[in-house]
Amino acid sequence: MKTKSDISGDSFMINFLNSRKFVFTLLGIVILYMISDELIINLPKWVFGVMFLISAAIIVAVFLWRYAKYNGYYRQLLNNKLNIAALVVVIIFCSAFLQLFMNVGIDFFLVQMSKTNSKEIYDCKIDNIQTANRYGDKVGFVFRGQVSSGKINTGDYKNSDLIANFMVRIWVRKSLFGSYYLQKVQLVRKNDPPF
Repeated sequence: MKTKSDISGDSFMINFLNSRKFVFTLLGIVILYMISDELIINLPKWVFGVMFLISAAIIVAVFLWRYAKYNGYYRQLLNNKLNIAALVVVIIFCSAFLQLFMNVGIDFFLVQMSKTNSKEIYDCKIDNIQTANRYGDKVGFVFRGQVSSGKINTGDYKNSDLIANFMVRIWVRKSLFGSYYLQKVQLVRKNDPPF
């Protein structure tokens, strides 16, 4: 005999995605990410891979928990190859979203860990410039072999003039995993005396 949980649909995700809590949580995470973005530079790529694997494991665990509760429903749903492909896409999307949430926490943690270290100042070569908005342009600079970026008001200078005649001066504090907390970014002429 089939139980109600075997034959009825699993409305948990639909209800969650349509809830105000989800919308406000998503909005809050995006705002926090935009604020914390570019605070941590030179974070090794393996950290992102580990965070994605952890977030994917959490999403798969939630799916398996729901699958155990609504076994009949999911067995019927996963008979279709298109539904299986859609499930894989949903797991990847949800894992990326959860990783974004984890990035905010990791960035906050790395900033806190850097506060015990002394401030260091570096002059860095400009790699690229992306004209952004009224809050400043995004200037890519090379720091310890990696291209990082920061928002800087570039004024009325042309990009070619900036790359040829200017450098980016950064104030950083060393954190964990070889990463740095970027405290300040400033545009300086190449012939300006060092700090």
